[in-house]
Amino acid sequence: MDNKLNYLKYKYHKSQIINSNPNISQYGGLVRSKTESVAETKADTKADTKAESEAESKSELETDPSYVQMVIQHQKNRFKELRCILTLSESTIVIIPGTGVDNFLLGTNLAKSQWTSAGFGSEYNLMMDNLKSLVKQLSDEFGSRVKFGPVGQINLNFGTPIAPPSAECIHVWGANQGNWNKSPNDKFKPTHVFGGGQASSFYKQEPGVFGIVTTIHGFSPFPPNNILKRSDTAHLGGLESSYLDQIYK
Repeated sequence: MDNKLNYLKYKYHKSQIINSNPNISQYGGLVRSKTESVAETKADTKADTKAESEAESKSELETDPSYVQMVIQHQKNRFKELRCILTLSESTIVIIPGTGVDNFLLGTNLAKSQWTSAGFGSEYNLMMDNLKSLVKQLSDEFGSRVKFGPVGQINLNFGTPIAPPSAECIHVWGANQGNWNKSPNDKFKPTHVFGGGQASSFYKQEPGVFGIVTTIHGFSPFPPNNILKRSDTAHLGGLESSYLDQIYK
């Protein structure tokens, strides 16, 4: 909203200067030849349009609450997937980063700073309340099969996981809209990790690598709908397919 207001002030200020000085053209410069004036008109109009568009986009982003609701719905869908996996495969466990139900590490540190630095502290709190509820529900339902501790494939700065990611050990980690759903068919290199924070411990999408969006990083100017679609990874080799159809119908 501040960008749009500043833009309007700029337009008003420019018109006052032009009206008070007959030697200044309507486009803000000294009176010039027709060719120069036309060129300057095009450049000025292009700059005005860009400034107005940027101001309008930011205004809509700041006043539209749908992005946090989209993240919350994504998280609900992903936890439904976890319930589905644990129900269908009784040998599977889930690891959530942290030390317990009240001390999990999804949506903390880097994710928190990305919300708050953008001025979305209250929206961050809504998102975290949702995560706390989802983590508790999953833990209450599946007990010791929901574990808390280190996750990752590489750069294990937070400790070594009890088992690597697989169909029988789901590593949950805090992701963003650009890395939660990497294609299993991509070519992966250990030197090309998924990102910062917990994403720095993952470089290959495979069964057991289970990213959940916890940040608005990359949500500009509007939230991408791709976080509400079904992921491309079949963690149980397709066994869960028909159940996921019901979640994402």
